[in-house]
Amino acid sequence: MIDEIFELILDIFLDLIPNWILKIVVIIVGIVTTWFGVQLLNESLWTGGAVTVIGLFLIGGSLLSLIR
Repeated sequence: MIDEIFELILDIFLDLIPNWILKIVVIIVGIVTTWFGVQLLNESLWTGGAVTVIGLFLIGGSLLSLIR
């Protein structure tokens, strides 16, 4: 029941926002994630590398999607 309400609210919210704005937000989140991952490289190579790769995938996927 609460899942259906949350899904309905999320669908209405996402319908109001254009796709290109969401893609730009994901690019910004990817940049911040990559920066945070690079900062973590000093403490833990595995954690920093994983967070950096996730950020780069966010940036790359959004840019690829914007180009198409």
